[in-house]
Amino acid sequence: MPHWAHFGLALLSGGMSFLNNLVFAFNVSQPTHIVFRTSGLLISCIVGAAFFGRSYSMLQIIAVVGMAVGSSLCTLAEAAFGDTATEASAMAVASNSMACCSDQLSASWLSVQAGNWTGAAHQGKLMAQALLQNEYASTWAAGIGLLMITVTIASFLGQLQKVVADTFGRAPTESIFYSHIVPLVVAWVGMGPQLLEQLKTWGGSPPAASALSSLTVHGHTVDLTAMWAFLPAPVGDVPVMFFALAINVLSQWMCIQGVYNLTAYADPLTSNVVMTVRKFVSLLFSVVLFGNTFTQYHWVAAVLVFACVTLYSWAPGTAPARKTKVE
Repeated sequence: MPHWAHFGLALLSGGMSFLNNLVFAFNVSQPTHIVFRTSGLLISCIVGAAFFGRSYSMLQIIAVVGMAVGSSLCTLAEAAFGDTATEASAMAVASNSMACCSDQLSASWLSVQAGNWTGAAHQGKLMAQALLQNEYASTWAAGIGLLMITVTIASFLGQLQKVVADTFGRAPTESIFYSHIVPLVVAWVGMGPQLLEQLKTWGGSPPAASALSSLTVHGHTVDLTAMWAFLPAPVGDVPVMFFALAINVLSQWMCIQGVYNLTAYADPLTSNVVMTVRKFVSLLFSVVLFGNTFTQYHWVAAVLVFACVTLYSWAPGTAPARKTKVE
């Protein structure tokens, strides 16, 4: 595979990763971030059909639309009942601004049930006004918009990875190398001083053994001292932020190995579905281990996405891109 192809894909992948992390500065919670990104499956279908000549079976399209509906429902649940709604309401009280977005969504739903579409549209306008006036809610809405851009970039990246692999051959190991080394160089050139300052801050964090001596899961405390007794003593003396960084790098390395091998042999939509399952496993960890808010409405949306993932697995395969005849 030529170096320019690796370099271009690496820049696109690095830009997507940067935006993915930047989203968390816009009041977007981890569960919402995970679920919303499943809408990339629908965008992947649109991008594949519009720009890469791919076609999909009706069952695939139904499944992918269901996943998009599920992620949209989860986003609405976050705005009405999740941490976003709670924080936005608290800010409305503190700043004497309009509350968002629970009241407007509830009133809109009642109007829809009554067949009052004019009333539902009016509540939609009030919600848009509240999103603009409430600082927390407006920041969250900007984060959702940024997520949409990230998902679109990811869809193009998946399609381009498949095209490059089909054209020049499959080289997952080279792709992993370029996709990491190029963004690292760019990040160091652009943010070197800030990264060094952050490393100094992390170096002052408490030892991992004392900071992670226990873990609370649903109100139950799990003692982790036996784990630290099993590990070599120097490991427990490492600053907890560096310990977390090491765990993150190791888990990401294992994940990336699987992802790049998958994208080299499977079509982009199938790859997205497999990674969607991975995201929902992460979602379970996020809710169970870290106590992120996830109401029954969020779970309805999550179950819908899981059901559609299963439906997609039964669908016929994606038709390959149409080849253009060269005169």
